[in-house]
This record gives sequence, C-alpha cells and structure tokens, in this order.
Amino acid sequence: MDFREIEDVRKFCRETGFVFSTQHDRVLETALTPEVIDDIFKWVTQCTKRPLLYEIGCSRGYTTAQIAQGLREKGVKDYRLIACDIDPRSVSWASEKFSADERITVELRNGLDYSEIESDSVDGIFSFNVMLPFLEHCLINGRRLHRVFLKESSRVLKEGKPLVLTWLWKPLILIKDKRMSGIPFQLKLYRPHKSIEPFLQILKEEKNERKTN
Repeated sequence: MDFREIEDVRKFCRETGFVFSTQHDRVLETALTPEVIDDIFKWVTQCTKRPLLYEIGCSRGYTTAQIAQGLREKGVKDYRLIACDIDPRSVSWASEKFSADERITVELRNGLDYSEIESDSVDGIFSFNVMLPFLEHCLINGRRLHRVFLKESSRVLKEGKPLVLTWLWKPLILIKDKRMSGIPFQLKLYRPHKSIEPFLQILKEEKNERKTN
C-alpha cells in the first residue's frame, strides 16, 4: 500500500488488524536476527559506563522491557532508559509497570520533541512499529518530518551509537558517524518497506550532495 493519504494508513490498520498496543511481544526477535540484536547492544554499551537510551512510542512498556532485558544480558546493571508515548493511558500503564525501577522513566511526550535532550548525550534511540501513526501525524499536519527527525536524532546521539527503527517488523538501523556531513548517519541494515523509503531517500540525497561538493 502506498501511504499517501491519512485514510490509507487507517485502511491498512483495519485490513490487517494491526493494533499497536498488542503488536509488541517479542518485537526484537521478530524484526531482527540474534546477531543483529547482539550488535545493537554492543554499539549501545561501547565506551560508556552508564548508557542513556531513549524509546519513542513505548506503548504499555512491552518493548521497554525488552530493551532493559537486552542491557541485562550484556551485563549492564546501571543505565537510564527514557520511554515516551503520546497516549496518556499507555503512559499510565507503563509508568505503573516500571514504578519500582529507578533506571526507567516513562514520559508523556511527542517522540519528535528532542528539545530537552543535550547534543551527543544518548547511547541509543529505539522506536518499534510506530511508523504508521508517525505518517498519519505528518499527513495531518501537511509536513514531511522525516528529515527533522533524522537531524534531531543525529544531534542527540553520541558518535557510533545506533538509531533502531522498525516499521511493521521491517528494520532500519543507522549509526551516528561524524565523518559524514549533513545528516551524519551510516546505514547498517534495512529491509524494504514503503514506510522507510522517505528516510532512505533523504540519506541518498545527503550522499549525492556530499559527492557534488
């Protein structure tokens, strides 16, 4: 399906029965191989004593728990994980779920808002299966926010740290690379899907512009 109109997004959800709050079980294993998962957490923990991670669209905290588990499996006990969502009910559920864990903070906020996050401070950004509401937000506001999202993500990430996105189980993994001008990301992995094409197009344009200059 070509997601050009808001109704395209909603129609896809109706036809596939895609319900965001119930599609998060084992998302890492569904979208990625064990080797890729291992690489991601190596990138996250490399050269840092206390990783700071940011999750966009945490829903009820299913994926938040998987990120925390990935850190534990790497032997990382001291970390800070900020999980956010725009749905108050989801934030309430997730907050209750992690209320006893001081390492995890759940916030009600737009995932596109990085204004309070310092540059070069984050060790990993994760977002699982929130591309459809992201597209709907863009369409409603008549703006293509993909470039803004990539620029802000690269600003807050530390060098060599990952941006991990999955859209309907199709991954897009980028690594912050300051050797690149413009939007400094190195493409590590993707599986074709219409919802990630705008991001790939932006990276392609950036690469062509560097060649021209």
